[in-house]
Amino acid sequence: INELPLRGELDNDFNTLDDLFRKKSKNTVSPNIKYFSGTKESLKYLIYYPIFQDEVKQGHLFVEIIPKVFGSSSAYPELLISKSQQSKPTEDAFEYAIYKDGKLQKSKGEYEYTAELFLPVGEVGEYLFYNDQKYHHVVYNNGDYTNVVLSNPKRSLISPFSAFSYTFCFYLLIMVILWVFGLKYFLVDRNKLEIESQPVTLQRRIQISMISLVLSSLFIIGLITLIYFQNQYNNYHNDRLLRKANSLLKSLDAFVEDENINIVSTDDFEAIMNKRIQALAKIHSLDMNVFYPDGNLMISSQPDIFSRELVSKKLHPFAVVHLEDMGKSRHVQNEKIGNLTYLSAYIPYKNKEAETIAYLHFPYYSKQQSYRADISYFLVALVNVYVLLILTATAIALVLSRSITNSLTIIKERLSTIKLREKNVPIEWKNKDEIGMLVDEYNRMIVELEKSAELLAKSERESAWREMAKQVAHEIKNPLTPMKLSIQHLQRALKDDRDDIKELTEQVSNRLIEQIDSLTHIASEFSNFAKMPIAELIKVDLKEVIKSTSDLFQHLQHVEIITEVPNNPCYVKADKNQMIGVFNNLLKNATQAINEDMNGLIKVRLFDKEDVFRVEIEDNGVGIPDEKRKKVFEPNFTTKSSGTGLGLAISKNIIEKSGGSVWFESEVNVGTTFYLVLPKFEDENSQNKKENE
Repeated sequence: INELPLRGELDNDFNTLDDLFRKKSKNTVSPNIKYFSGTKESLKYLIYYPIFQDEVKQGHLFVEIIPKVFGSSSAYPELLISKSQQSKPTEDAFEYAIYKDGKLQKSKGEYEYTAELFLPVGEVGEYLFYNDQKYHHVVYNNGDYTNVVLSNPKRSLISPFSAFSYTFCFYLLIMVILWVFGLKYFLVDRNKLEIESQPVTLQRRIQISMISLVLSSLFIIGLITLIYFQNQYNNYHNDRLLRKANSLLKSLDAFVEDENINIVSTDDFEAIMNKRIQALAKIHSLDMNVFYPDGNLMISSQPDIFSRELVSKKLHPFAVVHLEDMGKSRHVQNEKIGNLTYLSAYIPYKNKEAETIAYLHFPYYSKQQSYRADISYFLVALVNVYVLLILTATAIALVLSRSITNSLTIIKERLSTIKLREKNVPIEWKNKDEIGMLVDEYNRMIVELEKSAELLAKSERESAWREMAKQVAHEIKNPLTPMKLSIQHLQRALKDDRDDIKELTEQVSNRLIEQIDSLTHIASEFSNFAKMPIAELIKVDLKEVIKSTSDLFQHLQHVEIITEVPNNPCYVKADKNQMIGVFNNLLKNATQAINEDMNGLIKVRLFDKEDVFRVEIEDNGVGIPDEKRKKVFEPNFTTKSSGTGLGLAISKNIIEKSGGSVWFESEVNVGTTFYLVLPKFEDENSQNKKENE
């Protein structure tokens, strides 16, 4: 009234307040409320209302609103202020200092600002940017000799790698999930799935094993590190909370001693706390709640939390159990308000008679915010390091697996080029490791292989000699029987003094000479090269060969041989001596298939077809059983008690070399028919004629 305060004294008189409200404020919140930013540091809002009575001004009402500064351990802003009014999270990443007339007035953050402004200042409203070794700075000239320095720590060199690390981990996780659930066709072209399903190579297995081992090791180490970090973090904040609580209690005890107050009852303690609780909470940046011995709330440095029923006004039951029932001197536990998890310490306050007159509760709200920030920094660093380790391990796995498998690839290539009868090159390997042992075994193996190859070659040569001896013996033995029969027939004719003895002698002699020439040729060829004679394919009259060999067997008493051949010559391209051996063998087999007590009949027929001659040798012998038919043309197979079993195999080989074919039909106890087909002999004129047609 009358521009004087009703009572007490003010820091600012009426004229100063009126001047502030009317002239100097440019920030208008409402007509009666003005916001100030620089005139007085502590002053933020000024409210003015004129007081009227009966339309007569009676006085002036000025209300100065000074915001309460909350300590870092207070949860009041987070719990009671709406999210739209809360500071943006990015503001916490900056540090600042306010200078007035070049002198430091206020600072926030870990950067050590100097007492005097240390950076050049531009014009009013101008921003200037500066850098030092660890920080970026921006200086703003606000006017009225006020300057604000905003600072932000420089990012480390690995920080730009974080985006890549998170992207890499995200896609790696997606790939693992898809692979585990069998959805790998989302990762690769479906046409390549057949390639992916092929057997995994040793190189791939080594790579997968090494990378899996690294990933699992990093995961386990990271998990253990995270658990250890969390435990250490909890232990650190537990100890810090107890230190702050003990410090607050010492300040309270010091106040009691200075004021010479004797605390006997709960009322005495309540009176002191009513005076000092706010000061203690502000000095130690720690909220404080006091409960009566019965568990009801006495007083709090943040009463709004209780008045808004965010927290119960009763002492936490776990604290009662530990402090009262278990008799502990202090208790620390985690508690929760909505989504905010915080740490709480409970300490009983006792008088000199050791009677509990109150329970002190110290909520430590800043732990959750600090934990989120610290764990975020820790995870960023951990992810960056782990991505680098994974990439490095992957590269090492690729290089190492290739170095291991390359040596095996060399051995594989050398193994694929090993030849039995050639000189194999040994592998040179300097290291005396497992690969070196394998190389030594390979080198030893090729030496042993060369020795074995020599022994095998020697054995094959001996086997070839034995085989050729059998073949030659068979070829020599075939005509001996008919030759013997012819001589016996000639002896009987001489004994009977037949009239045609001269003609018969000449006929038998010619046949014997022909067979002896064939045997002589075989023996000569065997002597020259120790193998079956090389076929000399010439123009041969197949009809004459059949008649000549058939006549040798005409004198068998139990077999009748009927020969049916065309009148015209039947020329084929063959070796005459070998062809004689073929028919000797077939006729001999036919006669031996007929028992001596049977009336044997052998029909030898020669048919002239368009391009070939077909020979049929039919007997009425015992036939060939079904189980032996597949082996008739195999070497060393015979149905007789004597013989080498080479005759039919050799005969088939001779026929096929002459461009023909041979097969048979047989029925047990009915007989067997052998069929031979040989192409006709064609001279150059005949071939040209065919080509022209």
